[in-house]
Amino acid sequence: MQQSDGIITTIGLILALSCPAPGVEAFGGREVTVRVYNYAKAPSATLAKAQTAAEGVIRGIGIKTVWLDCTRSVEEPGSQPICAKPSGPTHLVLNVIPRSMKKPWSESRLELGSAVLDPEGYSRYAYVFFDRVKEMAKLNNCYLSTLLAYAMVHEIGHLLLGSGSHASSGIMTASWKRAKLRKAQTGGLRFNEAQARRMRAEVDERSGRVLLADKQP
Repeated sequence: MQQSDGIITTIGLILALSCPAPGVEAFGGREVTVRVYNYAKAPSATLAKAQTAAEGVIRGIGIKTVWLDCTRSVEEPGSQPICAKPSGPTHLVLNVIPRSMKKPWSESRLELGSAVLDPEGYSRYAYVFFDRVKEMAKLNNCYLSTLLAYAMVHEIGHLLLGSGSHASSGIMTASWKRAKLRKAQTGGLRFNEAQARRMRAEVDERSGRVLLADKQP
């Protein structure tokens, strides 16, 4: 029987979210902004739970994330003006897309998203395939918000880790097989320490570039 999506389910995620989120100073100034475009029209409650859970996972490796709903155009009520501004190195763009948006939809049923890697600069654009996340959650009796959270975190991992960032275990394994899904449901998927160090170093570098740009006349 399909489980209700009314609560965030994993013990690990609950523990990660049990304390108030500290300010950016607590992370050594490491902060990234995630601009979310909900083209798939995922339910707002599900998306909000997924974002909160994803924030907790990334906070666990020492990086603060700020999530913005940029789906509305600037003319619409409730839109966020910052979404209309150019995105810098610490602003990631996460597109939650339906199957009808063929590109960059993957043919593999075990892939829940994709990231656009920039070999000459900073990678900032990623996609999550919402219909596939929904189907996989239903097929494997998973909580939709939990699986969506981990799919988001996986793609953010690609953006900050760069090419060749798949691993044999943990969040960055290449495909979403049953063993990985079980770990997701129990909060057992994490970045390893080497990945965490690389991601923190990447945010440090991007933040330094932002600070230099801010000082330009």
